[in-house]
Amino acid sequence: MQDSPTRNRLLAALPPPVLAQWLPLMDCVDLPADAIVPAAGAPAEHLYFPGSALLALLQETGHGPAVPVALVGCDGVLSAAPLFDMAGLDSPARVVQPGSSWRLPVSALDLLDAQPETRSAVLVVVLRYLQLLTTQMAQTALCRRHHGLEQRLAHWLSLGFATAGSDHLQWDLNRLAQLLDVDAPRLDKARAVLTAAGAIECGTQGIGLQNQAALGRLACDCHAVLQAEAERLQASVAPLSR
Repeated sequence: MQDSPTRNRLLAALPPPVLAQWLPLMDCVDLPADAIVPAAGAPAEHLYFPGSALLALLQETGHGPAVPVALVGCDGVLSAAPLFDMAGLDSPARVVQPGSSWRLPVSALDLLDAQPETRSAVLVVVLRYLQLLTTQMAQTALCRRHHGLEQRLAHWLSLGFATAGSDHLQWDLNRLAQLLDVDAPRLDKARAVLTAAGAIECGTQGIGLQNQAALGRLACDCHAVLQAEAERLQASVAPLSR
């Protein structure tokens, strides 16, 4: 069943005339697991607004596989650089949970050129989301360096549930190890601690959220920082959608 475009919270926060103008130009696509968006070496031809799909922004290291630095899901947008006339500067992202995404051709942004006030309203919504994304990347860097594995795992799972807009993640141990850049045996022990605490339930279909409060207690302070920032930005964006 196709997701509604307004499942994506950024699309839902746009001024209604903009959304009405964009919808006929958008299509809903399925993003398979491990796909790279945009495709390696290709310029961004679309802006992606995930519905049920979840993607990890990647940062090249120069001496090994790219490292995940943030998650983008139904809270935001991928490949937004063309909005700021900065085509080609978007980071690639890997699909870490297959699902749907709405996409808008970059060419559709030309419609905003004759509407400066509307364009400004759109940029405000997107910039506030990008501020949250920047906070997420900063906390990820801090978390990787200063926090224990159990705390980091609880933080990434909390982030995954929030950005996916779901109480279930199709993540196995290998996917978690990829996201946290940790070997699977160590991670399995940390996962067992979270399961024993009643925070999550693990099965063949992935990981389910059992107790949000318990998961929050096991997470590091990064989780609370992101929650507070998300709530602040959501409150400031909401009036723009009226």
